[in-house]
Amino acid sequence: MSKNDVAWKKLFDEYKILEEVNKNGYFQIKASQINQERESRLMAKFDHIVNLQKIFRDNNLSILPMSRSQYIIGHFDTDLPVQYNPEIEIIPWQFPPDIESIDYRNLYSENSALLCAFNLGIIDDLVGAEAKFTISGRMSTGSFKFSIINSQANQPYSINFENYQCEIDAGFETDNYLILIEAKNYKVEDFLIRQLYYPYRLWLEKISKKVVSCCAFKPLIFCLPD
Repeated sequence: MSKNDVAWKKLFDEYKILEEVNKNGYFQIKASQINQERESRLMAKFDHIVNLQKIFRDNNLSILPMSRSQYIIGHFDTDLPVQYNPEIEIIPWQFPPDIESIDYRNLYSENSALLCAFNLGIIDDLVGAEAKFTISGRMSTGSFKFSIINSQANQPYSINFENYQCEIDAGFETDNYLILIEAKNYKVEDFLIRQLYYPYRLWLEKISKKVVSCCAFKPLIFCLPD
């Protein structure tokens, strides 16, 4: 068992978390309580189902932040499976020789891949309009309420969400839309929905244009000039 597995096992035993979830549908835990065993930032970071600790996987549980200081644990559907279509046509793009500061053979991060896509015109082609690269990085989400389905009881639970921090890989604005992109530079089997939903709710309240959230997996394919 990993250090996180051991720490979560202690927390589940100490606070009777599984019993509380089965009785009430969820359990709220403070970051300070998690920190007694291990840093909460590391203990609650599950970007994919495979990252969930054993006690979560065994009991079909997931965890969501409610604020910077509190989390909620329950039978929540927090991850969306990714289905790849092998019939999608791969479109080659020529890399312009006048760009020297981007090495298309070494796109070392999601941000570098998105910058490359933007400067080549791939983003414009994707959205069907001229796009401006307007936002990226970490920001506070503000406060809002949302409902999430309990996968065991098949009923929604309302969650009050307060001033958590989200990270946006890139936001591209057109005349009519703001497109928020969560990028992965590796193949994934699923992704955490809140990575799209929290930024969506943040910007939905800020601007009048329609906000669209999407994921990009291994977004760039280049062909060398003949």
